[in-house]
Amino acid sequence: MPQHAGDGFADDDRQQRVVPRRPGSARRYAAPRTGQYAPWTPSGTGPAVTPADMARYLTYQLDGDPIARKLQQRHVTADDRMPGMGYVLEGRPRNGSRLLYKDGDVPGYHSAMALLPDQKIGIYVVVNGDGTAGAAAWDVQKIVNTIVDQSVPAASAPSPTGLSTDVSAYAGSYRSARTSQTSLMKASSLFSVPTVQANQDGTLTSTGLSPDPDRSTQHWVQVGPGLFQERDGQARISFPEPGILVSSAIPSEVYEKLPWYDTPNVNLPLFAAGALAFLLAALGLPIAAVLRRRRRVRTSRPARLAGCTAWLSAALTTAFLAGFALVMADPNVVMAALPLGSPSLLALPVLATLSLVFAVPMVPATVLAWRGRWWGRTARISYTLLTLAAAGFFTVAFDYRLLLF
Repeated sequence: MPQHAGDGFADDDRQQRVVPRRPGSARRYAAPRTGQYAPWTPSGTGPAVTPADMARYLTYQLDGDPIARKLQQRHVTADDRMPGMGYVLEGRPRNGSRLLYKDGDVPGYHSAMALLPDQKIGIYVVVNGDGTAGAAAWDVQKIVNTIVDQSVPAASAPSPTGLSTDVSAYAGSYRSARTSQTSLMKASSLFSVPTVQANQDGTLTSTGLSPDPDRSTQHWVQVGPGLFQERDGQARISFPEPGILVSSAIPSEVYEKLPWYDTPNVNLPLFAAGALAFLLAALGLPIAAVLRRRRRVRTSRPARLAGCTAWLSAALTTAFLAGFALVMADPNVVMAALPLGSPSLLALPVLATLSLVFAVPMVPATVLAWRGRWWGRTARISYTLLTLAAAGFFTVAFDYRLLLF
């Protein structure tokens, strides 16, 4: 909002007065409400501040104090042609104007602070609750963008003229360098990884780079060596070195190109196939055992042990998958559970590791089953497929830190 003398946020504090009660009138209090907020310490993960105090801070930032100017300088960037970061603020230019930005999100609480220093405009938006389908974080950014667009409208600009060069080297899947490499939060990249596609006309098409859910697919025109401008948009991406992608949407992030064997296109089918095989085995193995008993089909003790270990592995994996689906369905739950040491979250790697322990004997059991002609041919094929699916499943589980080790 505009910061002028005698106008704006700074005056709100003076305008908030206590209305005197009439003699004999009863004081009315608003009914308490239960809000969405995770058990975080507010001053540790979000500002514990009144609107009036935040207005004073914005005014201080816009007054041109030497310390404020130092905070507003760019101190680091992955590409000199792209916005970067200061000590706290990120550069997110909009409508041709310098825009400094800082947002923050925790479960049930979302805020954004923006400064247009050249126009002496400060903006602060904060909401509680996570919105529909967890979209509150982007809703806050949309409010900021709307205020900026009304205060500093975009000037009409010609469409960028692309360079006719080969852009195939930029195609691939990219993972944010901010992704955890030591916890099961790495598994989030199994389901959402930005991809870049090279087109024959020298343009790029990306998915998953925009924070706007309505603009998940973006088209890019090359305006410089390794520098691309969004077609019909204001965003930019660059490739300052091979395998590195930088986006103006979030200057604090750098994306690293994934090798083909570490992409979701490879790992997700392996994980899904193993999960499906274990679910079917958890249901099917007991039924098969009951049918063999009714038919009085005798099996050796090693064959029975092989079936038992496979079922235990399948049952434990099914329990793990149920808990994993509940946790990953809401990223806010994961965000709160990891630093707070949620028992349910800590139990998931234990279940997955125990399942692996019972799955290991399936490898020699598969060989022995064919040598000893355990069960019928169909049962041996099913057991072999389950072993192969388990190998793929636990390879992905190990790579994405779903196990204890």
